Order: sequence, then C-alpha cells, then structure tokens
Amino acid sequence: MLSLEGWDLLTIADVTLVNKAMAARHNQLITTFDYDGDPLHLTGKFGIWSIRPGGSVSLLEVAIPIENATLKGIPGHRRPLKISGVTLLARLSLSMLPMKDNPGSQELRFDFEESAKAGDGVIGLDIEDPAETMSAAHKQILKTAAAACLSAHAADVSYVFASVKTRGSTQGAVFDMPHHDWANIATADDRHYLAIAGALSNKVKPLRNIDPKLIATKGGAYLAFSSRFFNERLLLPVVQSDFRPKSKFTLKSGAVHNARHIILGKQRKGIWTVEPIIKGLRIAAAQKALSIQAVTTADLPLGAVLTSWYQASMKFHFDKKTQTMTFKSDPSPKERHEVSMGIVSEILIGWLIRLIVLLNGKAISKLTKGLALGMQKIATPTVEATGWSGVRDFAVGHGVMDGAFVITDTRPV
Repeated sequence: MLSLEGWDLLTIADVTLVNKAMAARHNQLITTFDYDGDPLHLTGKFGIWSIRPGGSVSLLEVAIPIENATLKGIPGHRRPLKISGVTLLARLSLSMLPMKDNPGSQELRFDFEESAKAGDGVIGLDIEDPAETMSAAHKQILKTAAAACLSAHAADVSYVFASVKTRGSTQGAVFDMPHHDWANIATADDRHYLAIAGALSNKVKPLRNIDPKLIATKGGAYLAFSSRFFNERLLLPVVQSDFRPKSKFTLKSGAVHNARHIILGKQRKGIWTVEPIIKGLRIAAAQKALSIQAVTTADLPLGAVLTSWYQASMKFHFDKKTQTMTFKSDPSPKERHEVSMGIVSEILIGWLIRLIVLLNGKAISKLTKGLALGMQKIATPTVEATGWSGVRDFAVGHGVMDGAFVITDTRPV
C-alpha cells in the first residue's frame, strides 16, 4: 500500500525542472553584488544559480557561479584579486513562509533569517575552480566573503519556489490546507526532488522523507493524495451534487453517509405499490476501489418489511490511451435480503430486488461520472495543488490507487 505518512496531499517536482525555472527567473536572485566586510571588499556578478545533489531534508546545496568579481583587502596583497570562472557551493535554508500580501497563502522560499537564527547564516561549502586559477588560501577567503555577501544581500532575493493556499474560496479551494511542510528528497537511484505536503489537520509529523512507492513510476512531477482527502474534498461534494434522488450527506468515520433517509419514490408493479427507502448509504475509498454499501427497506402488503443489503466495489482504472481516471462498474454487485414476516408474493419480492439494484446502479453510475470529471480537474493547470514557479504545467501520464492515489507526469525532464 502507498503511504503519505499522515499527510493528505503531496506535490513533488524534479529538481531539473526547478533549476530550469530558476534560470528563467534569474533576475529574482542575487545577480550583482557589492559587499564591504572590512577589511575585505567583494564586488562582482553572480551567474545562474542551480540546486545540486546534497544538503539535507531542509537545506539545499546551491551552486552559484561567480562570473567575474574583484576581491580587495586580502592580507599581504596590495593588488585586488580578479576572479572569474569559479563557482561557490553554498548551503541555504528554505522555509514555508506566509505570503507577504496574502495571509491565506504560504510560499516556499529562501529563509536567510532562519539561517541567521541558527548562528551560521549562509554556509559556504567550497569553491569550485576547474581551471585552478586560485590558491587554496584564496579560495578559503573567497568562500567566506561570498557567503557573507549572500547573507548581506538577502533582501535582494524575491524568488519563490512554490506557493500554496491555506484557506480561500477560489476554484482551487479543494487544495487549501491549513498545514504545510516541505522536504529536499534524494533517492537511492540518484533522482532528486523537492516535495511539498499539506494536511487537513495538525496531527502530523514533520515531512522528512516520502514513501519510495509513490515515485516508483519515473516522472518529472507527482501529485499524491490520501483516501481522507479523496473522501472529504472530492467524493463528498460530488455525492452531494450528483446523487439522485437529491439528499443531504455528511462525513462520518472516514466515509460519506446519508444524513437522512433517501426516499426512492413510489414504484408500481401490477396491483402493488411500494416505496423503497435507503436507510443507510456508505461510500468511501477502499484500498484499490470505491466501496458502496446501501441498506434499503420497503413496506410490503400484510405488514411485511423487505430489507435489502447492497454492496458494490468499483475498481480504480487509469486509461493510458485517454490519460483519464475513473472507477469501473462492478459487474456483479452483491445483494442479500430478508422479509420480516408474513407470506409475500415471490414475484413481488423478485421485482423489488431487481428494482432496488437498478436504482442503486443508476445513482452510482451518475456518481462515478462526476467523480471522473472531478479527478481530471485536480490535475489541470487551472486548479493547482501547488503553484511551482515557472515549472511547466502538470500533465497526467499515469495514475494508481493503492490505499492512496498517485498521479504521475511521465514526460522526460
């Protein structure tokens, strides 16, 4: 089974796509700099930033090319040191922070303040110098000065990796989550992702890793959601709007239930008139299917009561040709029944049972069409779980359900 470790929503983006987005929005990072850290004075220009493998679950290792720079004030050197063609490797903190102009949203961005609180600011790791133009001593000095320069110019960084909604009433409100976290994910087969998780409640541990089975299908991006998310944010609204006869429904014990009896209307068979009533209806995501259970009663002649128990299991299906997800009709739903008392015509009972199965089947068929449409919408560019800045729109390439749902964008990065 798939596990989201208590989280309800997970969006994952390949770092290659994130790096392309950073390159396209390079002007939102630090490009030119002038840092005076007496006695050192560093001026120059940074190139295009990129995320490298490494770091930790909450820290990124970032490569920042120094296209050209001048470093003055090196002890024992009268002349300034001219620098070009080298790269600073730095470790930078990221955090989910409130959006400045929208309290109902959060952003994943560089958090220089958090680094400063930790007492280390930006951590300079190394200077890559493939042409070997600098001495070890000079690289050490540059590494320290460049890291300090980044900390000093933190206010110049406006780049946002991604944004999420914590509350709202937009068309994307299905994805609004009160709690979020993020993680830097590296896999054993050298894949590298950034992941953002959302939870419907605060009873969840910090995101530290992800279930490898969630990314078993190779892809550039993933959208995973829990059965709880499906039942609450997709299933309940569809049942509420599409189930006929129209009724009121509620969430109870992790499933959608009818809030009041559902009257199926008067039905005639010869001289008999009966009015079946759905007393109990339960619909929920099971491991690999949609589970439907219904208890229907009908008053029969001579004071007898027919009680019918209906059960269907509709398997999740992903159509590779159309790239769509749905639940397939159960070809053989289970039904059992009993009559409370009296002698009642077997013809009447047989007709009524067939009618109940038919009515349930029709209602569920309409319901699954609505669910299929809803599941297609959640992976479209207009309704995003996470707004990854500059990353290409999500495209459904594969889908699976096994205790949770995973949709994969299988295009090469």
